[in-house]
Amino acid sequence: MARSSTAAHATWTPLVRRSLARERGDAFEIVEWSERAVQLTEPNGRVAFASGDVEAPISWSNLAIAGVAHRYFARAPDAAPERSVRTLVERVVEAIASWAQAAGHVRGAA
Repeated sequence: MARSSTAAHATWTPLVRRSLARERGDAFEIVEWSERAVQLTEPNGRVAFASGDVEAPISWSNLAIAGVAHRYFARAPDAAPERSVRTLVERVVEAIASWAQAAGHVRGAA
């Protein structure tokens, strides 16, 4: 946020403006999604990671999907692992929004 230097009291204006998603719409609607089987292999041919049904943007390469799934998908011991980039993005955005709201950087529901 940028501070206005002309106002007697500090006012804030956003540095980032909404450009793709509608204000109250589903941001995931602007992305085409598909489910794919992906794997990462070691230089010696050993499979380091494999998953049969990962949901990701259709424009992503299999290598990008496998890398994100292997590194960033949540794997709770008592629950099934994440299988969707959409779920990963929702989880990260909710965490950041919660932190921003708790710190007073945003008003209203995050």
